[in-house]
Amino acid sequence: RTKTSIFQEFNKMSEDQNVVLARIAERAERYDEMSRFMTARVEAGGVLSSEERDMFSAAFKNSLSERRVAVRVAVQAAAQEAAEGRPQNEGLALGYKSKVVAE
Repeated sequence: RTKTSIFQEFNKMSEDQNVVLARIAERAERYDEMSRFMTARVEAGGVLSSEERDMFSAAFKNSLSERRVAVRVAVQAAAQEAAEGRPQNEGLALGYKSKVVAE
């Protein structure tokens, strides 16, 4: 099964199952997956509890934080490669930064 089809199956799960899976994803620091589970919970309908609202917010905040760190690291690596006279490696680092930004 593809990653997309797995998450489509989660959309069919009960609200509680998505919340449980979101908690597991949070403990595993898999925030992109946590955000998918919480999105599925929201799309299932019903009012979110205070804990669920916090989880929804944390999932997206942490996903963005991971990307910001990755961009910073790639920019620093590109600068270091440029300073050491390795333009090919600098280009690779900048290409990686572009990939992260596109996510």
